[in-house]
Amino acid sequence: MIPHERLDPMQQWIRDGGGRRRLRAVGVAPDDYVLDFGGYRGDGVADLRATYDCFVHVFEPVPTFANVIAARFAGDEKVQLHRCAVGSTDGTLNLHLSDDGSGAFVPGRVIEVPVRAAGSLAPELPRDIAVAEINIEGGEFDLIPALESSGLLPRIRRLFIQFHPISQTSNQDRRTCQAILSRTHTCDWNYPFVWESWSRKPQP
Repeated sequence: MIPHERLDPMQQWIRDGGGRRRLRAVGVAPDDYVLDFGGYRGDGVADLRATYDCFVHVFEPVPTFANVIAARFAGDEKVQLHRCAVGSTDGTLNLHLSDDGSGAFVPGRVIEVPVRAAGSLAPELPRDIAVAEINIEGGEFDLIPALESSGLLPRIRRLFIQFHPISQTSNQDRRTCQAILSRTHTCDWNYPFVWESWSRKPQP
């Protein structure tokens, strides 16, 4: 067996049972709220609903995927679908379609999708948010500063984030986001460019 320290981060994540570990680590109650940025076809929402019976705000800007989520959770009052991306400003974004890897920085057919500014969205979301899951194919580098500037970041108890190497500056961009996160949160565990977990520091 290959020693753990010689595995790359993805291999370590798989060996450590990362997907199950992340779901177990959520630890929310039925009256808690989770934000799912990058809902895709709703598998993550389904896992959260089945495991914790919590409320979920899911953000999915790609119409095809959003339609799947809408149909899958029709009649479920604990799931609220937002057909948009979230960033620093209101507007639109060109996304490249590539199944679960769809995003602004991957090859694929291009579509234009709406973007909501985190600042305009913040008043519509619960004051206390148990968890935010972020898997948006490079959009995290814009979203995380937007969460801070909007005041949403300190309202989130725990974040699970998948950073993506989309350019030559991605390592520095990730460090910049981690510096922002470290003002209000502490890193629990970190598999670089796979998944990492951040928990909110005790508040005064």
